[in-house]
Amino acid sequence: MPAYRRLVPAAAALLGVLPAAAAAEAAEVVEEAPLPSFEMTVIGTRSERPSDETTAATEVIDRKEIDASGARDLADLLALRANVQVSQGVFGSTLQLHGMDPEHVLVLVDGQRMAGRKNGSIDLSRIPLDSVARIEIVRGPASALYGSDAMGGVIHVVTRRAGRPFEADGELRYGERNTLELNGSVAGRGSAGLLRVTAGLRRADAYQLEDRSVATTGSAWDETHVLVRGETELADGLALDGTASWSLRKTDAVDVGAGGAVYDRTGQLENLSFSLRPSLALAEGAHLRFTVEGTWLHEEQLSDQRGDTALDKVEEAREQVWNLGAQSELELERHFLVIGTELLLERMESDRIDGVGARNRLGLYAQDEWRVTDDLRIAPGLRFDLQEGTDPQPAPRIALRCDPVETVELRASWGMAWRAPSFQELMQLFENGSVGYVVQGNPDLKPETSHGGTLGAAWKPTRAFGLEVEVFRHEIDDLIAAATVREPSAGSPRIFSYVNVDRALTQGMETTVRVRATRALRFQAGYAFTDARDRDTGLQLEGRANHRLSGSAIWSSFESGTEASVRGSWVGERPLDGLDDERVWASGYLDLSVHVRQSIAEGFALLAGGRNLLDAGNVETLPIAPRTFYGGVAFRY
Repeated sequence: MPAYRRLVPAAAALLGVLPAAAAAEAAEVVEEAPLPSFEMTVIGTRSERPSDETTAATEVIDRKEIDASGARDLADLLALRANVQVSQGVFGSTLQLHGMDPEHVLVLVDGQRMAGRKNGSIDLSRIPLDSVARIEIVRGPASALYGSDAMGGVIHVVTRRAGRPFEADGELRYGERNTLELNGSVAGRGSAGLLRVTAGLRRADAYQLEDRSVATTGSAWDETHVLVRGETELADGLALDGTASWSLRKTDAVDVGAGGAVYDRTGQLENLSFSLRPSLALAEGAHLRFTVEGTWLHEEQLSDQRGDTALDKVEEAREQVWNLGAQSELELERHFLVIGTELLLERMESDRIDGVGARNRLGLYAQDEWRVTDDLRIAPGLRFDLQEGTDPQPAPRIALRCDPVETVELRASWGMAWRAPSFQELMQLFENGSVGYVVQGNPDLKPETSHGGTLGAAWKPTRAFGLEVEVFRHEIDDLIAAATVREPSAGSPRIFSYVNVDRALTQGMETTVRVRATRALRFQAGYAFTDARDRDTGLQLEGRANHRLSGSAIWSSFESGTEASVRGSWVGERPLDGLDDERVWASGYLDLSVHVRQSIAEGFALLAGGRNLLDAGNVETLPIAPRTFYGGVAFRY
């Protein structure tokens, strides 16, 4: 329906031009019309495009939904969605997509790879939401565009830009466990370009889920972060978009080791990154884009044994990641062609690896979004990655989208993907003398590979209702696992190393229903079934729940100035490997959160809410933070 036809009923009713009955009838017609999409997405083509024009099925969480959720970081936001499984562990909050491990999910911020993986995982709690405009999620193989690590999918965090000549906002929250969140931003847009500066402080005390132990279940942490994003036009057709960020995160914890020894552990993680993205408009529908990205990460960990110094230890790690890229885009009548190359340079120095890790990887990729007819789109893509010491890694992919009627979308995709072994897996050399084992890297490891696909359908008959269903299946080969390579003997500890030994299968179904009951009230519900198992033994993979449910209700009233949300998720029982590889089953749990925002004056609002309202969690199988209530204030200009 053209835009002017959508505006007629509201304008006519406001001015009294149409009789009331006619206005109501027109409004009803509009309400029954399919909801057009104005969301933008980058992830499916590596270039910003309207989401309803892309072949890849992309889920977009916009700023409005982020604000309504009350979530403080990316882990909080994604934990209550059925199609994403978030887990809390020693290395922070990690996620799985389509039943694949955290190391198989690529996390990007404005197109830039996040550094600082621990045991293969990116800690999602490191990503605050105050600077985020939207989050894009693609599930399934995405190595055809992004190379290594995108076997299970990609999470792309897009930061906020300036929308008006001047704008500012800020928020202060304080809650139990001395939880403090203070953030603010200022932004402006003018003839010279736009600029936004966002800064924040966050902290929380440690928590204990086991009263009889001095050990903390969750660390105390304190974080400061700053992000600057700007855009300008350097000349006619030549634009520059750039981002710079810095963060410092400190942690404190207490552990109990073998024999009852108590350790005070402190950590510090400093991250500095920048990206420059110049683009040149060559002609109508033709662009050339360049990327220069750099990340420096410095981590320190101190372990101080109480009452003794024999096992005190200080460990450091330094990581650098550089990415240089060029991409050409050509939009023809029925084609959107993307061809690009990128050079990834990685460097790591760590007390836990033998020597200095260094590798360079060259990637070449191409994808064509081909609109065969008005109702059929096909997107073939192919990428080759070349890395010294490893065979060339091809990653083909093909996606299809069919719109048989205006209210229905059908999608299918198939692709191959891969993950390069980490420096830790290749070069680690670590001895735990208190327990009596050594971990050694394996320089002969091969990359992990996968192939699989998805089938999906979306039905959006009205603005008030939408239903999406997707089924998936992936087979993973040469999975890297830790294994005993030498049994302990007199005077010699047990030695672990890494081997390409496992094969896995993940398959399942995910569905989402969205309902707008009234102008102010909307609901969303989701269900995911995941069957993830070892292809050799048939055993269910650790940490994967077969069933997950999620739901949310959001009330947003312009008249009363009230925004409120209730979000919840239920995760079914899941297997965990305990001591001596003994398998235990963790019980299902329900996580429930609430958030309320009430305007009290123009631009000012009061906040209140609570997380984990049912106080789920235990030290053995679910080490999540206990129930926490908070309150606060916010302003927007």
